[in-house]
Amino acid sequence: NDLGINTMCIAAWLFASLRGVHFDSRVIASLSDKTLGIYLMHILILRHLPYELTVNASAVTTILIFVVAAILTWILAKIPVVNKILGAR
Repeated sequence: NDLGINTMCIAAWLFASLRGVHFDSRVIASLSDKTLGIYLMHILILRHLPYELTVNASAVTTILIFVVAAILTWILAKIPVVNKILGAR
């Protein structure tokens, strides 16, 4: 489907453009600890968005959903029980 192809093209462009950029390893480690939570949150976010917005997702929409999911996961990881379920450090 077109959405999958668009997403793959955006991801390839993003990785290619970030090739020379060096990130703080703490940021990468923090994101990698929260990937399961981000994945689960993005599904919940998508379910609450209008169908037209999810089908015709632009790069801005995709990045916004990721950022909101990451923030929600970071907040929920502060709760000890949720943190243990998500397996974050």
